[in-house]
Amino acid sequence: NYKIDLMMTSPITPHWTGIVAAVTGVANGTGGVTVVYTGPGSTTARANMTMRVSTTDGATWGQATTIWPGPAAYSDLAAMGSSGRSAAGATVAVIFENGVTTFADRVSVQLLSITK
Repeated sequence: NYKIDLMMTSPITPHWTGIVAAVTGVANGTGGVTVVYTGPGSTTARANMTMRVSTTDGATWGQATTIWPGPAAYSDLAAMGSSGRSAAGATVAVIFENGVTTFADRVSVQLLSITK
């Protein structure tokens, strides 16, 4: 079931082609998948790269965690695996555009732990 989730931040430049967010699944050890989303969290600029986690197949999302507070744009994710029977403690790699002056100053990679 697809729907518009009003809790998620919409990209501020919808005329751009491409994806401004990334979603990946991390096996949670119980046969289900934890969904991880990254994208700019600002409603006024390509900025504030955030990560959100859903344990309900995207029906609901946890609070946004800020990855980078400054200018940021495109991102992508890779699941690095999980430990035990839960996605909690699993690691995802996020690669994203970011910078101090513009969102395209550099490309960074961060390894993030899923805490939910």
